[in-house]
Amino acid sequence: MKRINQLIKLAKDLTGYDLDFNFGEDTHIDHDDGIIYINCNDNVNMVFNHIINSHKRYEFLDYEPIIMVVLHEIGHYMIFDDLTHADFEEYALINLGLELICEENNKHKLTTEELNRPYFDTTIEWNATEWALDYIKEHKEELKDWRIKNV
Repeated sequence: MKRINQLIKLAKDLTGYDLDFNFGEDTHIDHDDGIIYINCNDNVNMVFNHIINSHKRYEFLDYEPIIMVVLHEIGHYMIFDDLTHADFEEYALINLGLELICEENNKHKLTTEELNRPYFDTTIEWNATEWALDYIKEHKEELKDWRIKNV
């Protein structure tokens, strides 16, 4: 519970709002309700691996995946006002395409990573990740407790 409270405090300090955390089927931020939903199963590790590999930022491999994922979600909040109508259209089209592929039972037998790559490469997802990585880079001392000790 202590770690969750640290995440809640970090989210509040960064955004100025009382964001809360909840556990859900997927990982996302609900702007209207002020809740960051976290799926602590494979979703966190999948998101973390994509962040590291697609952005080629291997210097962050020694951070706990949960802090990277939470900062990515806070990044959505922080970049929201900078997004354009085109960014939201791109995001919606990619999500629609992924839904159609999943509805067809993935006839091409794509891996989860291959299915999710277009989603993570949208401007909205990419910029949220870049915000998170920049934050970690600029606040290493503040986030030292989130580093994996034996790496």
